[in-house]
Amino acid sequence: MDREFLESLGIADENIELIIRRADDEISKERLINSAQNELSKRGVKNVNAAMKLLDIEGIEPDNLVQKIDDFAVENDFLFENNSPKPVFSSNVSSPKESGVTKEEFSKMGYIERLKLFNENPDNYRQLTE
Repeated sequence: MDREFLESLGIADENIELIIRRADDEISKERLINSAQNELSKRGVKNVNAAMKLLDIEGIEPDNLVQKIDDFAVENDFLFENNSPKPVFSSNVSSPKESGVTKEEFSKMGYIERLKLFNENPDNYRQLTE
């Protein structure tokens, strides 16, 4: 805000100081928000808007911005891209019990369990039904 412009509008000096102070505060806050968004983006945040809603911007000052964003990233790691490989699940995992079902265990099995054994280990199923 320009003091001369406000004076030309006929605004009193004490109000001019208040208007200028509020304008400076708003500009500082917007700069801080932009800096926080940039820092979040640098760290690979998935959704800047969602992260900004969770971030306590009121507790951040320009001199502690980087540390606060670092702390936020550690506490809310689910919001950030993770470069570690995703787990792979295989349907070919078998337990020793599945491959070695006894006749006694087979006789106690229900239809669903027998069907599962038939699909997973047809050779064992045939041996148990002979």
